[in-house]
Amino acid sequence: MIPYVEIIQKETLKITALVEPQECWFELSYFDVGECEIYCRASNTNMANIQKGNYLKIPNKPYIWVITSLNYSYVEGVPMIDAKGYEAKWLLNKRVIRNPIELPNTVAAAVESLVYNNLGAGAATVRQIAGFNVYTSGITTVLTDTQGARANLLEFVNNLLKTYNLGSIVLYENEQLLYKVIQGQDLSATIRFSQSLDNLIQSSYFTNDSNVGTNALVVSTVNDVDYCQVYDEGATGVDRAEILINSNLSTEYTPQGATDPVKLDLTNPTDLALYQSWLQQEGRTGLTQYIESNEVSSTLDLINSNYEFNINKNENNEFWLGDIVGVIDEYFNYDAAARITKFTFKQDSNGYGEEADYQ
Repeated sequence: MIPYVEIIQKETLKITALVEPQECWFELSYFDVGECEIYCRASNTNMANIQKGNYLKIPNKPYIWVITSLNYSYVEGVPMIDAKGYEAKWLLNKRVIRNPIELPNTVAAAVESLVYNNLGAGAATVRQIAGFNVYTSGITTVLTDTQGARANLLEFVNNLLKTYNLGSIVLYENEQLLYKVIQGQDLSATIRFSQSLDNLIQSSYFTNDSNVGTNALVVSTVNDVDYCQVYDEGATGVDRAEILINSNLSTEYTPQGATDPVKLDLTNPTDLALYQSWLQQEGRTGLTQYIESNEVSSTLDLINSNYEFNINKNENNEFWLGDIVGVIDEYFNYDAAARITKFTFKQDSNGYGEEADYQ
């Protein structure tokens, strides 16, 4: 259960108050940004501490959310606060990539560099967020010839990670916010959920391919000359779905390890080849927004199940965000390995529960 919620002050990152919620729920998302809500009495202490920009944390768990909206109301004569927000990685949404830069040759290092230099200690003082640091994950998934173009930081980073099936999370450790790239493991042979195993209370399966894209035409105009590049996933006929991406790349960028920007000469074959490879990667990343939607939303039986959601995964029966598990629905004949893309902790009038979404 969630007996209370810890309030963390945004400037000091210290726990300043404990709140007993009447209802609350907290989401963790592997690819995107989870949401949260806490509903409690509007006591003087709660009103002083439940403020926009402060953080929420579940006791004994390292996950953290930021408050973004407040609603005050009287319910049957009792003053109440309804606070909503997002996982702390939502803070990336408050920054843009200001200067185009050549990215490192692994996905994790590229993302960590962008976060560090745009809101972490590597950013200008006015752009830094108190206590926000980057955890070096060491994940070695290769990234080749990619420019960190001018874009919203959260959108660019999330699309890049999703392209390579990586996720991210912000953890609260030693009064710091640590941004971490994470990589799920395939546990489908040992972690399985189904009604027949008595560890799945209810489930729903949704599939939709109306927004699918399989072929990206990336177009850039430089000095009134169009440069086009195609990223093609190989689909043909009715399964082929083409999208157009107007490139956000710049011909002036800062190479890795340099401090001063350089400008590409697209009449030079070497520079042109580099620029075209950037366009290819932009198309590949862009297609992550146009994938087939396959989602299985399930409510787990915490009483009868011997599986545990645990960040450390010290035992064979433990799983975590981004892991691939076996999901079986005998009625709809669904039996597949599915990635845990969202996990929710919730408490309401029905008690405490945990839910997992897969795709």
